[in-house]
Order: sequence, then C-alpha cells, then structure tokens
Amino acid sequence: MSELAVTLTVEQLRELMRDAAEEGARAAMASAPARQDDDPLLTREEAAKLLRICPHSVATFVRTKGLPGTKVVGKWRFRRSELLAWQEGRR
Repeated sequence: MSELAVTLTVEQLRELMRDAAEEGARAAMASAPARQDDDPLLTREEAAKLLRICPHSVATFVRTKGLPGTKVVGKWRFRRSELLAWQEGRR
C-alpha cells in the first residue's frame, strides 16, 4: 500500500472541520423527528448564512431552484430542517 501526503493551509483545515461538524449535525437532525418548537422560522438573512449564499440569492433560489420557503406577512421565512434537507438533496 502506498502512502500519500497532503498539505493543507490552516484555512482549508478549518473548512474541512467545519464541513465535518455540519455533516454530523445534519445526520443527527435527520435521525430525530423535528418538532415545530425545535425548528423555528429563519429570516432570509439567517437562511443565507446557513446556506453560505448571499441574501439576495435566497429569493432567487426559491423561484429557480426549489428552495423551500414560505411568505409570512410579505417576508420570506424558512425552516432550518427544510433548508438542510434541500441542500443535502442537491449534492
């Protein structure tokens, strides 16, 4: 068996660790049924931060890519669990 060495920057290592932690959180959330109390509505800005996209893109993704959201009193709101499931389904 041959060995392979990989060099990463500190930022690349942080990103890998962050991605692994998020994947673990997604797996934990998927295995537990979501209750409405545990899954509050997120604003467009909060949804953008979760998905790592700009807030302007959130409304565009609702229209063009099927991002799940609901308008409440004229403003978009999103359930965290639905956003994570949508994101996972696009991989």
